[in-house]
Amino acid sequence: MDLSTDQNNEEATCVEELDVAMEGEIKDGEMPNKKQSSKPSKKGVFDTFLEDLEGQDTPENKISFILQFMDISISQGGSPSFKNFWEARKLCLSLFKEENLSYVVRTHLWGKYVELSKEAHRLKEVLDEQSAFAAEQIKLAIESLEEDLGKMSEPLKYAPELKFDSCAKFIAEDEGHYIKVQRELALLNAFASRINALRKELIKTDMRIRFKNTFFQRLSLAGDKVFPRRKELIKEISQRFIVDIDQFIEENFSSSHFQQPLYFLRDEIKSLQSMAKVLTLNTQAFNQTRMKLSECWDKIKKVEKERKKDRAKMHASFKENVAQVEPKIQELEAKYAAQELNDAQVKASIKEIQDFMRSIKLGRDDVKKLKERLHKISAQQVSMASAVEKERTERQRKVEEERQAAFAKVFSELELLIKDINGQPMEKVVSERDRLIEEFDQLSLTKWESHDIKQQFKVFEDKLSKMKIDNLSTNEREAYDQLQTLFEECQKRRKDIREQLEDYRKASGSSGLDFEQALKQSELQEHEKGRLADVDAEIAEIEKRIQGLADKI
Repeated sequence: MDLSTDQNNEEATCVEELDVAMEGEIKDGEMPNKKQSSKPSKKGVFDTFLEDLEGQDTPENKISFILQFMDISISQGGSPSFKNFWEARKLCLSLFKEENLSYVVRTHLWGKYVELSKEAHRLKEVLDEQSAFAAEQIKLAIESLEEDLGKMSEPLKYAPELKFDSCAKFIAEDEGHYIKVQRELALLNAFASRINALRKELIKTDMRIRFKNTFFQRLSLAGDKVFPRRKELIKEISQRFIVDIDQFIEENFSSSHFQQPLYFLRDEIKSLQSMAKVLTLNTQAFNQTRMKLSECWDKIKKVEKERKKDRAKMHASFKENVAQVEPKIQELEAKYAAQELNDAQVKASIKEIQDFMRSIKLGRDDVKKLKERLHKISAQQVSMASAVEKERTERQRKVEEERQAAFAKVFSELELLIKDINGQPMEKVVSERDRLIEEFDQLSLTKWESHDIKQQFKVFEDKLSKMKIDNLSTNEREAYDQLQTLFEECQKRRKDIREQLEDYRKASGSSGLDFEQALKQSELQEHEKGRLADVDAEIAEIEKRIQGLADKI
């Protein structure tokens, strides 16, 4: 008995120490206050436990039932019910003091009682450590939030960039204002999300009430910097967006006829709806603008449906008109393929068909297809005309080459005859001259080509005249007759040269010559003057010889 008494005293001392520690924790605020401990579920569980406890008939059963309830209270998942545990523990301790139990039963139950008390203490320490860690993390998060809020003096400096995927042209001038307000709202929304998340985390985290209240107060101060300004900006941007939507509807949908093309209005509505999803609008503004834009969209759909009916009727009319044009084009294609029409008739037929097409209503695609068929005929005509023109040009080129070759042949032979005139018999020279003159007369020459070859013939005549003088016979009578004939020829040549010089002077005096032609005329005049001087010298020589022969005769 003494040993059991000492053991019981030591265990009682341990339990009392645990009681003092637990009571101190409760006094510090760990134990829920009346408002927090008034949860119907936990109170109902303990009341049920008390009712069940009254049904136990023996002290041993009552203590065992209490110990079982204590075990369940600290073993449940989530947050253990320490309040139920402490209350049940007090009842159990009072039963140990009041009831007389056998030594074996008392020792067994008391050991279990002490074990549960120690387990509750260890569990409380673990939960306190977890709560302390969670409180430290929440504290750091709140400090970071307060630090970021301290930079709110320049919100747009830290606000994220924003750009609408498609801004409506109707409010393009106000796009800058919307972006500015929404950027600040985006920053405030981020702060609001952080504050709300911290509040939720704080509510579900177990810690001392005074610490929790302090954190709530700091979050409340942070919220005072965020939520009023956020509410003000949401109200401002919502009212402005409603006004812009109303103005858009007033300008474009107030009358039965739309002021803009349907595709433009569709794009504008899509852009406005897209902006409404990006902007932070209040629920009323979002729903109101969405309903108004949906009504506008329905009006567009209704008009499009009516226009589709009209277009269907127009397409039927277009089909009938196309049926009138196609036989005309088919007839033209058949005649053109059979080469029954000349170029002028083809052009006239195409113009007639085009004028007929303008006089009736046709669809854009129908006009394009019919014009392509007409263009095909026109292109074939142009291609054929081009081939004919190319063939004609080729013939002209060949004729021109042959003409130039004939001219070059006569000109080169004349030059060669002039060069070798002194070494040739007179009869052969005259015969070659006559042949070249005959070929020259058959040539088709330009003005300057004819002039150049005539100049060469004149040079040839001068050379021939000199040759005749040099080849006079020794017989004086024959020589006299020859000189008379030669003198007449020289007189005729001098007359021709003077007439030619007069023509050149007149041509030089006109103002219609360019620089190259004027230079050419000057060279020709100088050449003719040289010929005239040579002829005058020849005439003087012939006159001298004639005079000498006349004196002898």
